[in-house]
Amino acid sequence: MSNTQLETAFGSLALQRRPRRRNEVLQAWDAADRYLLNTLAESPPAPGSRLLLVNDQFGALAAALADYDCISWSDSAVAHLATADNCSANQRRTPQILSSCERPGGDFAAVLYRLPRNHSYMRFQLQQIAALLDGPETFLAATMAKYLDAPTMAVFSNSIGEAAASLAWKKARLIRLQQLHGEPEIDDDWLSFQCPELEISLGNRANVFSRA
Repeated sequence: MSNTQLETAFGSLALQRRPRRRNEVLQAWDAADRYLLNTLAESPPAPGSRLLLVNDQFGALAAALADYDCISWSDSAVAHLATADNCSANQRRTPQILSSCERPGGDFAAVLYRLPRNHSYMRFQLQQIAALLDGPETFLAATMAKYLDAPTMAVFSNSIGEAAASLAWKKARLIRLQQLHGEPEIDDDWLSFQCPELEISLGNRANVFSRA
């Protein structure tokens, strides 16, 4: 199989990573992306439905689901650029792009969530997403199995609702919500530090490296 050709139930796509490298051996998608797309295809939303794609790494989800009204929400400038590149290369509609400092709003037929590695950022995103969901069935998450552990599942139960993980498929796993919390509480993700010696205040957001 070519490392640039992705076959999905939503069409065939030629995808590349960013930044472009000569003799690239890594794909612009993984089994978690394929698991999400395969599962969504089993019961697809109505044509033109509004979808929220969260942490789409290189635009594989956005390009595959371009016939829907998609919003892509991520803190990665590389992901935003790669999404635009891959949608353009495949003559697919580019989704609306939201940075992590913006908040998605409105109703969504489905939320597709790629888990970040940072738990504070995951907690921040899940709390925001909880306020957008009418029911647990509209949420579907995926990650590679090696990144899914008990502390990660605890973030779900503490932030958005009770969740359960699927069996592994090609080393990827899905996470489905079984029950939502009643009224979601959204914490302030800003963490500030005072430095009296220099008379300055420093702060960072949830996904800053070495946050604490």
